Amino acid sequence: MARRPPTPPPPVDMPNLARTIEMMATTLQQQSVTMTQQHQAALHQLEIARLAAEASQLHQQPHTFSLEDFLRHNPPKFNGKVNPDEADQCVRDIERIFEATQCPEEIKLSYAIYMLIEEAEFWWIGMKQLMEDKGKYATWENFKVRFLEEYFPNSVRYAKEIKFM
Repeated sequence: MARRPPTPPPPVDMPNLARTIEMMATTLQQQSVTMTQQHQAALHQLEIARLAAEASQLHQQPHTFSLEDFLRHNPPKFNGKVNPDEADQCVRDIERIFEATQCPEEIKLSYAIYMLIEEAEFWWIGMKQLMEDKGKYATWENFKVRFLEEYFPNSVRYAKEIKFM
């Protein structure tokens, strides 16, 4: 059997083809206009949402670190009737809480003093009065120095350093 030649394509109707292409181009242009309008509307809504979020942030009060926040970390109470190692550990534990919570410097002293009880509380009342009489400010750093001088004296510190070496 002999092969048949392929059937030729139907004749192209040029005026119809041109009209079809024009209709497709018009449809694509309309779709493009519609999509551009939708895009602009979406951008406008995003801008409104951004401005609303900024305004909301301006009206929010920043979180202040409260005593309750501090106490949630279970800081140690200190009564002054412990060995020097426990006193040093107490300061380190409280400092660890301050570091982890990014406690503001201006409230560290009051929170640390809150943890003093019994003998240690009376020691601080006297120490604070002595500092004020000498014109020194009671700050967390000054408190630590005085506290460690009282409850973790240099003699114990030197003995520990020698033992460590």
